[in-house]
Amino acid sequence: MELCQWKQADYDESESEMQEGILSFTDVESFTIEPFSFLINSSEILKAKIYPENRVIEIILLGEHDVGKVNIIAQAVYWEKVKQMRTIQC
Repeated sequence: MELCQWKQADYDESESEMQEGILSFTDVESFTIEPFSFLINSSEILKAKIYPENRVIEIILLGEHDVGKVNIIAQAVYWEKVKQMRTIQC
């Protein structure tokens, strides 16, 4: 995933505006998308919320033509920053 950091309330201007990372879930029990036809492709995250009491992660996304909701029931969620690799040509 690539996240726009500058839109976050706690954004520090000395950091990169964009952050690439991997969002991982453990012990996934359920994964649903509403509407079923919603295509996750360069979608903007409007809201993300974790409900720890029932292990639900809810993500509201703005697609090209509509809004979608992703619900994931999992034991835990982890964010891992991807280190940017540079190719140097000789």
